[in-house]
Amino acid sequence: MDTIKDNNHFLRAYKKGRYLHSGFLTVHIAANELHQKRYGITVSKKLGNAVVRNRCKRIIRAALREIESSLPESFDYVFIARDKLVTMKSTELMPFFTGKLLPFINRGIK
Repeated sequence: MDTIKDNNHFLRAYKKGRYLHSGFLTVHIAANELHQKRYGITVSKKLGNAVVRNRCKRIIRAALREIESSLPESFDYVFIARDKLVTMKSTELMPFFTGKLLPFINRGIK
């Protein structure tokens, strides 16, 4: 899975994609023409210093690795960390990924 680095791709996912929100994470999903999965992670400085922000990114990446094979191709996934994610672990994030995110994605594709 590749990463999104260009700000225009983030903005396209925000404006044209669908999103799913919870208290600790917001996920924007937009189709792309590259026939590959890409993800981007955004963590605001309001959540804390660099150590806290990087920990949030690691938590999201760890949970994402677990479900990466079940995600469909040709989509961009943008994850935005929220306040409650700072105190969570990746194992606590997995029920959201498997219980809400995957059904939301599969429902939108069909």
